[in-house]
Amino acid sequence: MALLVLTSEEDSWLAVASYIGELIDAGQDEGSKLVETSGSLFVDQCKASYAAEKYADLLEQFAANLDILFSKAANDQDLEGAINIICHLVPRILVPGAGAAASRLASALAATPTVRPDRRLQALVNLYNVVWDPQSKYTVLLQTLAFSKASGLADVMLNVVRTHADTWAAGLSLSPADERNLYVACADALRGCTRKPKTAAKEAYRLLCKYLVTFEGASAGEAATGAAVASQVVSDYLKSPDLFHFDLKDNPAIAALASNSQYAPLHQLLTIYLTGSVADFNNFVKSNGAVFQSLGVTEEAAAGKMKLLALMGLAHGSAEIKFSEIASSLDLPAGDVETVVVSSHWKEAYGGQNRSACGGSDCDQMCSSHIWCCPVARVAWSVSIMEEKCR
Repeated sequence: MALLVLTSEEDSWLAVASYIGELIDAGQDEGSKLVETSGSLFVDQCKASYAAEKYADLLEQFAANLDILFSKAANDQDLEGAINIICHLVPRILVPGAGAAASRLASALAATPTVRPDRRLQALVNLYNVVWDPQSKYTVLLQTLAFSKASGLADVMLNVVRTHADTWAAGLSLSPADERNLYVACADALRGCTRKPKTAAKEAYRLLCKYLVTFEGASAGEAATGAAVASQVVSDYLKSPDLFHFDLKDNPAIAALASNSQYAPLHQLLTIYLTGSVADFNNFVKSNGAVFQSLGVTEEAAAGKMKLLALMGLAHGSAEIKFSEIASSLDLPAGDVETVVVSSHWKEAYGGQNRSACGGSDCDQMCSSHIWCCPVARVAWSVSIMEEKCR
């Protein structure tokens, strides 16, 4: 059985070459080992590259045989030791070749996500830590994120992404384009999480919002390149029962959706949610029912969120809400408002006092100085009852 024995830094790569050579020849009969074999040829090539200080060639020889190493290594200890040594070969390769070398090794490590995936992910993280130039780190990081999802190990990366995603862009001195690619890669990886899907989805949404922030001040042409992500963010917001605050309405990439024939209906619905009324929403539904099907949300659920947003907007900064305002906001007949308010336990939900004599209802406890600090759970509960009464 092959055994990896480390001696010195100078000998370590040759020791790994010999170890891989033995794995290549493993299973051959004893007679064939008396002549030149594939394993011995591999070792000779590695020795020649090392002697000539052609470290990029040596790395390529290792990378081409990584699948043999992962599939035939007798134990994880030998595998981890060999991979660790191979990863430390990359810093020996001078720029600009270092970036290509890091990318080549990362690709080889990620090539077969079904064979010892945990060790491959560990190796990718190790490679990220040993390479020193920012571009190489960025390249390896993208490969690591993609591999974590492909191998079913995205949950391992969840806390890593949540902790470091905000600092990676600055720490690696990324261009706006590379920063956007990184945020998308992080979000895509998190969509593969299964243990904490809600936490992962929330973080993915946050990262895609950060992606859109990079378009602030961008030209119309540049902003248009963010259409796919912008539409994803808008879709996530529209169909989520938990998202109410949206700061990106005037973001260039979001605004550009209005002139995109594919995404214009989404932008129109977003605008109605943020600044329109229930009547506007009802008019939209009549001619754009397919939008809700594409979002994967029912018209009833979307209408419920619209009513909640309209009610919250009505309560913002108001000490009193008049029944006429409620009727207008929720698109109700004027004569039905008081019945709806009383039957939905408005007084208990908001801590106000029903004052039908003056046609209003106290809102002192309904909302703080900012709309998004209001008791959303109570509002949602009351509106859900009101919806039933309105049907």
